[in-house]
Amino acid sequence: MIFSFHRYHGVTMTAASLSGIPHLHQKFDVPFPFVLHTDCPHYWRYHLPGETEEEFSTRLSNNLEELILKEGPDTIAAFIAEPLIGAGGLIPPPATYFEKIQAVLKKYDILFIADEVICGFGRLGTMFGCDKYNIKPDLVTLAKALSSGYLPIGAVLVSPEISQVIDSQSKEIGGFFHGFTFSGHPVSCAVTIEALKIYKEINIVDKVNKISSKFQDGIRAFSDSPIIGEIRGTGLILAAEFANNKSPNEPFPPDWGLSAYFGAQCEKHGLIVRSGGDAIMMSPPLIISPEEVDELLSIFGKALKATEERVQELKSQLK
Repeated sequence: MIFSFHRYHGVTMTAASLSGIPHLHQKFDVPFPFVLHTDCPHYWRYHLPGETEEEFSTRLSNNLEELILKEGPDTIAAFIAEPLIGAGGLIPPPATYFEKIQAVLKKYDILFIADEVICGFGRLGTMFGCDKYNIKPDLVTLAKALSSGYLPIGAVLVSPEISQVIDSQSKEIGGFFHGFTFSGHPVSCAVTIEALKIYKEINIVDKVNKISSKFQDGIRAFSDSPIIGEIRGTGLILAAEFANNKSPNEPFPPDWGLSAYFGAQCEKHGLIVRSGGDAIMMSPPLIISPEEVDELLSIFGKALKATEERVQELKSQLK
């Protein structure tokens, strides 16, 4: 049995089971029964009235412990999570969340699998998301920026304790029979080695830290917009979520398609953003220049103004 965040990303059958994104489950008979979901740590959306971030984290860690005890600690294989939730909406963890979650996992000797597919290699302003949030994982999944996105490749890092078990059992049965046709593909591996070399040569983490405050502060300057409920993110990753009356409990009607409308307005001016549900998400290149950030902010402002006007138009039609 595996626990996961509500918003873990992935689209193969098991990965989609681990995810709590509803549209990944429709018509595919997932999630599989061996997967259980714990609470989604999205403070803005799910905190109780008057509840601080730390109190929210305490409640979620207590809920996790109750779930572990209900299922039986010996039946649980691992807890899997992204340091910052990616495809589920770019949601950073609330204060003290991972500190409290890891204490529960350690108490019951449950493995922690960190998904660094999105967070890894500088995106959050640290080489890995685990570095930023002081996560001590047992296994780590990597992909995407591992080759700077130029060729498909993925990897899993495992702790010595786990690798020793795999090694000893492989010797006992005569081999490890879970390889893939294209494992260790020489072209992908060559590109990956070169990408990692360049990250080090140009100090990619330093570049992100020098530009990220301009990006984050620039977008957050739009937080007073009456149609934006929350702006969230860190480093060079950010999401803005639309909400009526700035409330997580008052989404705009789905048929208004605000995030898609906003995205179309951005595209008119040469900026591509990802839209999903009521949110738009941005992960600009890690080598983005200050001038390009200024252009991004200008386009964001134009698109936001057009979207605000669109909301007023649609509201007037309801009267």
